[in-house]
Amino acid sequence: MKKNRFSVAGGLMCLSALLLLSACGKVDYKMLKRGEGKMTPETGDYIIGEMWITVGDSILMTNAGKPGPIIQVGEPEFKGDLQEGVRLLHEGDSARFNIKADSIRARGMQLPEIVKETLTYVIKVEQIVAEADFPAYLEAKMAEADMAQQEAIAAYLQENGLNVEPTSDGLYFIRTQAGKGKAIQQGSPVKFHYVGRLLDGTIFDTSIKEVAEENGLFHPMRNYEPLSTMAGTGQMIMGMDEGLLMMRQGDKATLIIPFQLGYGDRDLGPIPAYSPLIFEMEIVSVEDPA
Repeated sequence: MKKNRFSVAGGLMCLSALLLLSACGKVDYKMLKRGEGKMTPETGDYIIGEMWITVGDSILMTNAGKPGPIIQVGEPEFKGDLQEGVRLLHEGDSARFNIKADSIRARGMQLPEIVKETLTYVIKVEQIVAEADFPAYLEAKMAEADMAQQEAIAAYLQENGLNVEPTSDGLYFIRTQAGKGKAIQQGSPVKFHYVGRLLDGTIFDTSIKEVAEENGLFHPMRNYEPLSTMAGTGQMIMGMDEGLLMMRQGDKATLIIPFQLGYGDRDLGPIPAYSPLIFEMEIVSVEDPA
């Protein structure tokens, strides 16, 4: 699977992008629940929590059930700016903001056609982290997730009767069929089929039409064919790049990729943040590097 350069830690989740668009005039603000926290955010602070962006009964974006960094507080651009509103929140607070769509469009920003008059944002604050403390927050979350990951991978290996040691980088490589074709080298043009799963078996992507159909992933506009890449050049996630360089044409293998070699702290919808991944791969063709 190809890289996705979007990062929660770096970009604060795509769902927060609309939130940072300020509306002209007074913010329509309502407190839904007052928490017990006394700290309010200041410029540069990170709000950790959950957020919903809705139009009527339709949810456009949310990270519900997966609290994380949703906003870095900036300076209000004018009186009534939504950034001014979030400064009223405390840890434990939940609040709703109704923003006029016209005031967003007036700033040259495009919105989905479903948005006619008002966008509603519900923000649930779990924690406020000072900018200086944010790197330590991320490190703690990473360490906690890594411990859970190690336990989950160990359980998976035991349940499936797999006796394999990870590489120095943490990749688990299990060859399931030995090919007889060319070995993949750095920069080799490669084509391969794949099935991507979470540890619980949920398939989130595949290049195989039949697998997509069987698992409710089929998209009629997609061409289901082997994925093409230049091996070991950073076009794939790190774990897949490493695994490709251990294979040759005709090989089949299962890769267990820790989140550090996958998508890290990024929440990609069907792939939650800090998820170890399983890729079943079959090398269809290998060419010599240019």
